[in-house]
Amino acid sequence: MWQTIEGKAAGIEQFRKGDSLARVIEDVAGEAANAAEMKAAATGNELIFLQVKLASELKKMEAVLANFQRSRHQLERRVDWLEKYPEQAAKEIAGWRKEIELRDKNTTKEAWFAAEGKLYGEKNRGDLLLVVGRAMKDVVARPEQTKKLGLYRGFQVHVEAFGQGCQFVVEGKTGLFNPLNLSYRKGDEFSIQGFIQRLDNFLNRFEGIIEETEKEKVKKAEELVTARQSLGQTFPHQAELEALRQDNREVLRELQLMQNDQTYKSNWRPTNGEIGPAVKQEQKEGVRQTGMAL
Repeated sequence: MWQTIEGKAAGIEQFRKGDSLARVIEDVAGEAANAAEMKAAATGNELIFLQVKLASELKKMEAVLANFQRSRHQLERRVDWLEKYPEQAAKEIAGWRKEIELRDKNTTKEAWFAAEGKLYGEKNRGDLLLVVGRAMKDVVARPEQTKKLGLYRGFQVHVEAFGQGCQFVVEGKTGLFNPLNLSYRKGDEFSIQGFIQRLDNFLNRFEGIIEETEKEKVKKAEELVTARQSLGQTFPHQAELEALRQDNREVLRELQLMQNDQTYKSNWRPTNGEIGPAVKQEQKEGVRQTGMAL
């Protein structure tokens, strides 16, 4: 009777504590342990209770091992990405240098904006406002289109719908850019002077982006060293895990001997004396990524 209750209680307890991702119910906890005690008391065999506790501690330790292995797999993927980062960063820097070359080659003392076959500068900002305003209204009215606006400092400027507002897209030698400072929402104030200033702010950031990328290369190189060191670490509770596995095999063997021979008296004790000290520590601190540094 108590064996049946124990099985039901174990499943119910895990179902109650589980989440939507759980697909296996196997641990023994809460009321299930009480049922195990009652079963042991009903049979008068303390070895049954010991076997239940050992099986529970083994499953907990194997869960810690599984977490360690998942962390290791994540770290292996991270190391792989970090090893490729210098090449990726070099390509990015080379691309920004091309954009700098394009910008500097087309920068003059007076900032000219070429649109609709005309050049617009400081003296005719009002005319340029009409051109840009008309393009913004067109894309808002027909959000599916992207309108080519003109050239500024060697870069082709486009405008497209952005929600109920507009986003200006800058096209250089290496592709398209969508600067955050060149998006205008419905109700935002728009002026040609402010628009040109925003364009300049974006185009003048290229050197800073290169500098940030160089610093990031140094950080990623340091992280790679640490990650490789962590990969060299082994599961710190391997010895206790093996001891728990051995204890589980031996206690089951002892129970089988007792079942086969009613006169057999077992003096068997667990290898560690105390069951699962490392598991208890893991429970106290929470299941964590043992030995891993991400």
